[in-house]
Amino acid sequence: MAFDDFKLGNLFPTREGVAIGTGPERVMLEAVGGAGNIKKRFQNNPDGSVTMLQTRNGWPVFTTIPGIPVVAVQCSIEMDSGVVDMIDLTPASPGLLASGLVYQTNYVSSYVAAKTTSIGSGKLIDPNFEGTVVADGAVAKAYADTFLTSTPYTDRKSISTKIPSSLFTGRMRLYVQSLYGGNLPALVLSDPSGGAGRPVLGINTSAREYASLPAVNIGSGSGIFFDATTMRHYLIQITTDTAYITPLVGTTCAEKYRTTLLAAGLSADDQERIESYILSQSFPDTA
Repeated sequence: MAFDDFKLGNLFPTREGVAIGTGPERVMLEAVGGAGNIKKRFQNNPDGSVTMLQTRNGWPVFTTIPGIPVVAVQCSIEMDSGVVDMIDLTPASPGLLASGLVYQTNYVSSYVAAKTTSIGSGKLIDPNFEGTVVADGAVAKAYADTFLTSTPYTDRKSISTKIPSSLFTGRMRLYVQSLYGGNLPALVLSDPSGGAGRPVLGINTSAREYASLPAVNIGSGSGIFFDATTMRHYLIQITTDTAYITPLVGTTCAEKYRTTLLAAGLSADDQERIESYILSQSFPDTA
């Protein structure tokens, strides 16, 4: 059904799912400056559903998806946050065996200064950040000689230096940063290039916790797509004539936190941090 709005003109919207009514639709359109552009906006509805507006240059589409119940998580995810000093990466050097040390950055410090709880090197629990900010020079758990993982900490030090997250952009960079800072023992990292040619990072395809599946290699041309309606991530890899799209599936605990990304009033900073915790335990599902 079309409707006329003296501010926005004659509109012929398309609706998918349960319609929210012309009143709320007008509010969403006014928030993006009308339908005569190419913009997207999301709205959390009182019944828990989420409506997405796509203006489509005068032909707006309102898509409403049912609410996703937010359940008590009852689990935690740990992740180091800051800058890690690798100490020494020289082969056969005693310094190579030293644990990495984590240091605060202005970015981390300024974020936690405004919070009643802090992110630091803490935990994500139902769904708040808990713990205190680590002291400068504290041992980074992901790079500690006591951390038992499928990737030896000395290999992790070397790989994260040879293939830094700065080689990637957008959410792909966030994903690699999260993998490097995550404390998941099942994570397997490798350097398929062997140090020669273009840097490539190999990660395991553990769609289920502690599953052993072939590695997926990602390079600087890889990307991550985030579907804001379903809160899911997809790995995108493009070759000469083919685009491969693989869903990222997290551990049991990580998957429970996806619903928290829909929480009303969540700031962009908070959402990115919750997302990074989820990504730290998410792997391509090639099954």
